[in-house]
Amino acid sequence: MISKKMWQQAIDVQNACNLSGVAFAFGAVVQAVCDEAQELGQGTDYRNSHPIIRLWLDKMCHLADIQIFDGDKGQRRIDEAFEEAYRQTREEDVQL
Repeated sequence: MISKKMWQQAIDVQNACNLSGVAFAFGAVVQAVCDEAQELGQGTDYRNSHPIIRLWLDKMCHLADIQIFDGDKGQRRIDEAFEEAYRQTREEDVQL
């Protein structure tokens, strides 16, 4: 599963200004999402629409000055991705 640290990185990357640095780090994010998808028996749609993927890609598009929203739907998806990232970073660790 995706760690709290990786969720936090998805939030933190929003302050990035170096596209190449973001792009190089993105590979590890994609691998983690692919691993999670496999663990959960999910496919391409899960990977493509994962909130972490959306946040990273949104930032990369912003840095490349090609950020385009599909009306309210696109902005709503980014807002939902942020909400999920914030929720995941604030969840308490379960201790047995």
